Amino acid sequence: MIKKNILYCSFIFFIATIFFQIAVLIKLNQYDKKINRVMSDISSNEKPPEQPAEPETPPMIPDTEPTITETSGFSNYEDINDILSPARLTQTLANSLFIGDSRTEGLYKFTPAAEYADFHCGVGYTVSTIKDNLMLSAAIAEKKYDQIFLCLGYNELGWNYPETFISRYTEFIQFIKENSPDTRIYVIAILNVCRESHNLEEYENNDRILQYNNLLSEMCQNSQVTYLDLNRYFTDSNGNLNPVSTEDGIHFTAIYYNYYLYRIIEAMG
Repeated sequence: MIKKNILYCSFIFFIATIFFQIAVLIKLNQYDKKINRVMSDISSNEKPPEQPAEPETPPMIPDTEPTITETSGFSNYEDINDILSPARLTQTLANSLFIGDSRTEGLYKFTPAAEYADFHCGVGYTVSTIKDNLMLSAAIAEKKYDQIFLCLGYNELGWNYPETFISRYTEFIQFIKENSPDTRIYVIAILNVCRESHNLEEYENNDRILQYNNLLSEMCQNSQVTYLDLNRYFTDSNGNLNPVSTEDGIHFTAIYYNYYLYRIIEAMG
């Protein structure tokens, strides 16, 4: 009897153990599924790593001729390839120097002039900038340039005393004459601005430019240097810069910088 009770208890214990193991396995399986679901939700909510932005493609410099609209009311440039040919530029610009502000920098960047002439120019340059530059002064005295083109005055429009501008300009011309007496000096008039531009300061206007250009013209007569006023080629009947020639109302587009160089070369004869 005792033996039967022992066997019966063992059987019951065995069955209970099996049910316990099954219950544990079910719980583990449920827990595993819950873990997998949570991890899946986390993964789906994660943002992918940001990729670095691709650099913008720099604008291409136009290499085509302007349309009829762009040259409407202005002289044609059928012979521009001859005027700006390597042979002509070598003849006219070899051993030359251009000195000026950001408008002159446009000649350096967008025309072939830099292949034949030296340039000393930059944004914000004024007569004071160049007059006090010892390296520039040394270069002028040493190289004895055949021609020097001076294109200054726009950044000085806001000066309180235009006479100070003319005085310093005259002093610099006198320095060139004393240190390189055979150099031919060209003073290029300040180019007008476009009336349609709304980004100009109050003093950046064509009336102020005309005042300065009149002073430059008188200075050139007194200093016996050549004065080049090219505004008539790029302005309308009211003296405003042709809107299609500029993007900011002040500086030429790449194509028109080549027309600007064309007029400089043409004026030299």
